[in-house]
Amino acid sequence: MKSEKQLALLQVFGAALFFGLSAPASKFLMNRIDSLVLAGLLYLGSWGALSIFSFFQRVPKGASIGRKHLPWFLASVGIGGILGQLLLMWGISHTPASFASLLINFEIIWTVLVAGLFFGEHLGIRVLLSMGLMFLSGAILSFGGSLGTNFGFLGVLAVVGACLCWGIDNNLTGRISEIDSVQLTRVKGGLSGAVNLGLALFLGRRIPPDPAVIFALILGAVTYGGSLVLFVKALRILGTARTGAFFAVSPFIGAIFSILFLREPLTPNLLLAGLGMALAAFLLLGEKHSHAHLHSEIEHEHFHEHDEHHHHHEGEASAHSHPHLHDPLEHEHTHWPDTHHRHVHSSNDAMG
Repeated sequence: MKSEKQLALLQVFGAALFFGLSAPASKFLMNRIDSLVLAGLLYLGSWGALSIFSFFQRVPKGASIGRKHLPWFLASVGIGGILGQLLLMWGISHTPASFASLLINFEIIWTVLVAGLFFGEHLGIRVLLSMGLMFLSGAILSFGGSLGTNFGFLGVLAVVGACLCWGIDNNLTGRISEIDSVQLTRVKGGLSGAVNLGLALFLGRRIPPDPAVIFALILGAVTYGGSLVLFVKALRILGTARTGAFFAVSPFIGAIFSILFLREPLTPNLLLAGLGMALAAFLLLGEKHSHAHLHSEIEHEHFHEHDEHHHHHEGEASAHSHPHLHDPLEHEHTHWPDTHHRHVHSSNDAMG
């Protein structure tokens, strides 16, 4: 379990690194590609890369998209993949890249609030303190006056609105995280990219005959495809709120790349906020949650190893995916809100 958690942490930090590249790189590409066209190209790049990868993937590491998943999946595509993407691209086109990157801190705030208020995930004192630090860090960076005033208020609202869409999307995806992450991300990218690009063409925008289009597809393959696969994998182990919390380093990464490659200024506010985010991550890493809980009978499919929730079957590898039934089980152990521990918590639940 400890090694599984460590792998999930590496996955979510990898997702944050990849996605952190998206805002400054997108801002650079907007000099040559319309923002609405770019919104579609990024997701289509993700779809193309993952289609090639899935062709060579021998065994899907999770369930396939089924009828029971469709409501969650389609809502995720519409809210996060289409509406959120369009708001983000429009917002980036009307704000400095570093400013837009830092505003993405609001994604974690929305993700945690939705997870706690509507999906019953436990939010202990360490999580709440880390959220407060991240919000303060975002405020220092975003409203400290050090980034200048050459941005539009509507652009700011668009980026914050995109983060709200993603916060909802993260929680919707958490409900279906047992699906093979490559398949989930590939289909979502294809649908989102086709709708976004189709809308851009309908509105009279054009795909330019420019090598920047190829770069946009590659950028989407890395920052959207790679990032989302790692994010979904981490969701299974860490749960929605905590995966989103660790992913909150992504805006800081985006700001760093904006400074290094777009020549935007390095300020004391940026350094102070970085310290706050580091402390927030430290609080989350030390979190422990344990209480007696009941697992109801459930039948589902996901990638798993044999443990106290998954009994050994003759002739099967130690890590595999197949439909399986969980008998009712009541026990107590340290756990995070993963696929097997999404239950309502009372105020008496222990959190260290």
